[in-house]
Amino acid sequence: MENGWANDCLRLRVDTKPSVSHRPRLSRGHCNSVRLRVAPLVVEYRRRTHTRRHYRIDTSLSVSDSTPSNVGVELAIPSFTTQGVIPPYVGQQGPGGAHSDMSPYVTTCLEVTRALGTSQRRLDILRGWLTHRRELRRVGITSGFQWLDGSFVEDKVPNDLDVITLFYPPHVLLAGGQAANQFLQTNNHLFERSAVRQAYMLDAFWLDFSQPPENIARQTRYWFGLFSHRRVDDLWKGMLEVPLADPNEAAAVAAVDAGLAGLPGVGP
Repeated sequence: MENGWANDCLRLRVDTKPSVSHRPRLSRGHCNSVRLRVAPLVVEYRRRTHTRRHYRIDTSLSVSDSTPSNVGVELAIPSFTTQGVIPPYVGQQGPGGAHSDMSPYVTTCLEVTRALGTSQRRLDILRGWLTHRRELRRVGITSGFQWLDGSFVEDKVPNDLDVITLFYPPHVLLAGGQAANQFLQTNNHLFERSAVRQAYMLDAFWLDFSQPPENIARQTRYWFGLFSHRRVDDLWKGMLEVPLADPNEAAAVAAVDAGLAGLPGVGP
């Protein structure tokens, strides 16, 4: 990666040479390239049956300029389909409608907690996620957003929470060299996949916004294609997007610490 850092086969490293033609070869379970099967998709839900729940959330919410302007106005998470996933789109226009009607749905930490914190297992995972976000801010990763996916955003008992962090790296990583290597070694528990899973109950992946645009486009295509389909049957499904700069995050932390449960019937 140009003047930055990369995750190649889920191993963090510093590379001082640009690699514009780099193609990500990341997979959830191993370092081999992943082939996404192309198969007919059967979507059994009806467009009009999926609406977005709304809560009384402060519409004056201020977030970073990189976040879509609708944050703070429409922050709700669509209800699950009959197949137990978040729909890939909502509204009567179907795909190609308003941006806010398409996955990933922009939301907040508090909304994720309210909608999906429906069991002690889920609250434990939320606590790990929120703690990890706090630690990322501590080391200077404050700008960008996260995509949330996996069993946690399905109507099932979750194993963990899949998180793709798309971010602007701090200066120490942009500078490269020994300082960047030392930063990664010191904070290995925040970035290395197995360490993050053990400490925070997250399956963590990364996309560095300091890369050349071609790399960002290729890697975004890869992650979106991989995580917007259910592994067992290739079902098209939706994801959530939460900005790294979320002023309501403290309220989400307080809700989880208080043992707040989500709305009845949302998930196990």
